[in-house]
Amino acid sequence: MSALVRAVGQSGRRYVVERILQEKPMPLDLGRVYLAMSGDQKYVLKSVQPKSFQYFQDMFNDIRNSPYFPYVRVADDSIPDKSMFAYKYLKDHLLGFVQKDVPLPVTKRILRDALRGIAAMHDKGIVPADIMANNIMAEWNEKDGEVVVEQVQVADVEDAAYVPDDCVIEGRQIGNYMWRSPEAHASGQVEVATGSCTLPPRARFPRACITNFINIYIHSYYSEPYRN
Repeated sequence: MSALVRAVGQSGRRYVVERILQEKPMPLDLGRVYLAMSGDQKYVLKSVQPKSFQYFQDMFNDIRNSPYFPYVRVADDSIPDKSMFAYKYLKDHLLGFVQKDVPLPVTKRILRDALRGIAAMHDKGIVPADIMANNIMAEWNEKDGEVVVEQVQVADVEDAAYVPDDCVIEGRQIGNYMWRSPEAHASGQVEVATGSCTLPPRARFPRACITNFINIYIHSYYSEPYRN
């Protein structure tokens, strides 16, 4: 399938594609992620399976009802005829951000806001299946020689799923192998309380989430070849 050049969102916004950010061999253009412009604003365009389009549309609306929804990258617009969503572009992710030798409190702030994003999903019974350092997006600028973080969002919600309280996901190694929880590594029962990085509804803070975020920090900060 030829690459997308332009598209019109449900909002009436017109997108002009600048380049392909990511490309994997998948049918229906599902493996391509585009960087597009609308006016002077950058957007990321991503496709989902047509049969899943309404599912994620509803999920985004559900997350918007959480007080922590600003910490989740939900779609800013939709392009139904392409089974595609448009997201506001944030210029960096945690894996790249920590290479800048920023103060530890700034990195902690990013992790804190990422946990808020996960809390927004868990509050709705949603298990995020792909929490890792390069899916924690950050918008930042330098002011007076200091790094100032303006926004942090958990991305790739299209890899999440609703898991009711009385149900589990079993028999699958959910999430990236470097970041998944012990239960997911063992293809064991995964629920909101044991997901790829978990913060169940109503305030418990489980072992898997602590383990996962320690791993994210250690791998992103100390992994070669990312460090000089």
